[in-house]
Amino acid sequence: MTINTLTIDEIYALEGIFIGLEGLTESICKDYKVDSKELLKKLEAVTDAWVKETYGTHA
Repeated sequence: MTINTLTIDEIYALEGIFIGLEGLTESICKDYKVDSKELLKKLEAVTDAWVKETYGTHA
């Protein structure tokens, strides 16, 4: 089994993405009157499906 590690640059990039997503989800919830928990569950499901499709599943 291979363990992949992230570089500092990758960690900072991910942090920026998470901060951006947090702002985006807040904006979407306000604009469309959507519950943030509901939106985050949908984002999680879509992200999970994309990762499985792109990288496969790990046993």
